[in-house]
Amino acid sequence: MITKYLSKNLKEGETVLKIVKRYHLFITTRLVFFSVIILLDFFFMTYFINNSWWGILVFLVALVWSGMMIYRSWYIWTLNVLIVTDQRIVDIDQKGFFNRTVSETTYRKIQDVSYSIKGMMPTMFHYGTITIQTAGTQAKIMLDYIHNPEQVQDLLTELQEQMEGSSPIINQIDNGEKEQD
Repeated sequence: MITKYLSKNLKEGETVLKIVKRYHLFITTRLVFFSVIILLDFFFMTYFINNSWWGILVFLVALVWSGMMIYRSWYIWTLNVLIVTDQRIVDIDQKGFFNRTVSETTYRKIQDVSYSIKGMMPTMFHYGTITIQTAGTQAKIMLDYIHNPEQVQDLLTELQEQMEGSSPIINQIDNGEKEQD
């Protein structure tokens, strides 16, 4: 499912170098929370069932709601990615079942790549926010809860430098200077 989903956002001949997802701790806390609600629901099941139709309704609503929230959390975590390719960066922000924003930028439009790690938990578990400042109308691309954000920053900076080095203008200048010598 995810490969087909991601391939829709790629151009022909484009190679995926890295897929950056949110740190698994982001989804683990949500899964644990909603799993505890399901366990509590089953723990109080006899109480709910003994209290007529409204007890059964409360039991079923809590069970279905928690199950939906677990699936929603997994769905958003799975499909919210930053795709680093050999030609560009594609940011897919999945905010809900029916809410998705896809942004992209080429390496030549990147002005700055930075990361931040703020707080005790992010420092302990080493996750943070990647910010990609771009030229043009789109101000920036941000992805939160990224594990080892400095590695992603290094990769993007390296790819940006490689793209600048292979710029046709730079190659023409280099070739012109070599011919004059």
